[in-house]
Order: sequence, then structure tokens, then C-alpha cells
Amino acid sequence: MASARALLYGESRRLRSDGLARVAQYAGHLKSGRVNGRARIRVENCKAAACLIDADEGLALLTALSSSKP
Repeated sequence: MASARALLYGESRRLRSDGLARVAQYAGHLKSGRVNGRARIRVENCKAAACLIDADEGLALLTALSSSKP
């Protein structure tokens, strides 16, 4: 669900390269097992200006979304 919201957000901002154009690509990655569809994204270590994030082989889009949350 988070992926769908993010893709729609990209589309609504006219970011076509980050919107619905990615659906087929992401579906293919999930179907082939290239990415983990049940990834648990974790913040491993934070310093003053950066954090190490373990994306658990999930979609980069979800990692980017979770890393932008306070």
C-alpha cells in the first residue's frame, strides 16, 4: 500500500519517472524475487547528518519514504 501511495504521489507531482510508469517494473521485480515484497526496513545507525538504513532487499522507493520520516 505504501508503494501505491508513493507512486500516486509522484504522479500527482508530475514526476512521471517516479510515478505510475514504474508499476510494471516493480511488479516484475517482485514477481521474479529480485526484491523482497515483505521487507522490514530498519535504521541501523545514525550520526549527526546521516543514517545507515537496512532495506532488507526491498524496493528502494519504500526505503526513501521511510528515511524521510522524523
